[in-house]
Amino acid sequence: MEIKMNLNQTFNGFKLDATAIKLQSMDSSNIRLPYTGNLPVDADSAYIAFKMMPTQAVAVLVCKCAGKEKRFPLEYTATEIKQVLDAFFFTHDGGTRFDNGLDQFWLGLWTAHYIDWKRTEAA
Repeated sequence: MEIKMNLNQTFNGFKLDATAIKLQSMDSSNIRLPYTGNLPVDADSAYIAFKMMPTQAVAVLVCKCAGKEKRFPLEYTATEIKQVLDAFFFTHDGGTRFDNGLDQFWLGLWTAHYIDWKRTEAA
């Protein structure tokens, strides 16, 4: 994953370290995974927000800088998204992970959207 090219920013091409993405959501209703790797700006903390739709996945790096949030849209391959979200949603044997920080309702909703997205990608 890397930051998308943007005319207003010079961070395009900044690569994220997938091993620095924690698989415990900071939000019980949205997929917001803490990111502890190198950042393109001086920040107090950061997370990657994922929005799953049946036909589209969106990922944004959010850096908290002096109380404000700076957002950096990410460019990624389907394989990169699958590597992170398969581990977030499922156990090694394919069962659902219920300890990922999402409330049960949101876990069901985001898992369903993720599975639909994976099917769309495979088609």
